[in-house]
Amino acid sequence: NITTALRVTWQPVENADGYIIYRRTANSTAWERIKKVAGQSKSYYSNIKLEPGTKYTYTVQSFCKVDGKVYYSTRGTNPVTAVTHLKTPGLKSATSVTYNQIKVVWTPVTNAQGYRIYRKEAGSGWRLIRRIPGEQKYYCIDSTAEPGKQYYYTVRSTCSWDGQLYLSPYDTKGIAGKASLGG
Repeated sequence: NITTALRVTWQPVENADGYIIYRRTANSTAWERIKKVAGQSKSYYSNIKLEPGTKYTYTVQSFCKVDGKVYYSTRGTNPVTAVTHLKTPGLKSATSVTYNQIKVVWTPVTNAQGYRIYRKEAGSGWRLIRRIPGEQKYYCIDSTAEPGKQYYYTVRSTCSWDGQLYLSPYDTKGIAGKASLGG
């Protein structure tokens, strides 16, 4: 569950003196040289300080030095792609709005494209109750709550790349909320 780092691995090349790692983001077609690592047996690079919930593509090129001259392989023909994890939304509150409504509030997550809100009762499992689009959303109203009944809520941030949905981890304990009995 690392939100700001990815590890790129490759098969070491015999007689290589090192490798050059290139990266591009989903919004770019140009490769950016991000690191040169020395050593024939080197087989990975940890790319840190990345944006959460973002798609990155990598390729690697080997090089060797012979008689003072440097020779480069072609860049890898099979680039690899990965998406950094989204952060877990921080749960702030679950408070009664009216006799059958509970307002669930959380901390927005950078690069989230939406949120999924789950609810459970004591002794039961989590059940998805709402899907909310938008990065800057920070609350939802559960209008299906029974008055006087206690519920637990949790939230997952979401993003989608190339048709695949990515979900953040979630607070497994959740936050308690109870709709008022009216009045």
